[in-house]
Amino acid sequence: VGLAAAILNTRFIFTTNPPLNEWLIQHTRGLVGAGISVYTAFLAFGAVNLLPAYALNPYVWAMPTILGVTLLLYHQVRITLGRRRVRGAAGSARA
Repeated sequence: VGLAAAILNTRFIFTTNPPLNEWLIQHTRGLVGAGISVYTAFLAFGAVNLLPAYALNPYVWAMPTILGVTLLLYHQVRITLGRRRVRGAAGSARA
């Protein structure tokens, strides 16, 4: 996930003319990425004290990444489709 984020951020930085609202997609990626890291860290250190039986369970450790990537894809699709609807509405209003 980190390597994919690095590649996507680098591509965004070096794009001379990024698409409309691409900054919003990048911002959402940053927010969700921070959430994934915080919840993973909590499960790594806090789960040992709160839920010792599940502290080393790989499903518990993978849960923040799976949920975070799912939320990221959902919001990215919503932002992209919203951008297309706005462009489509503006184009029809001009005609």
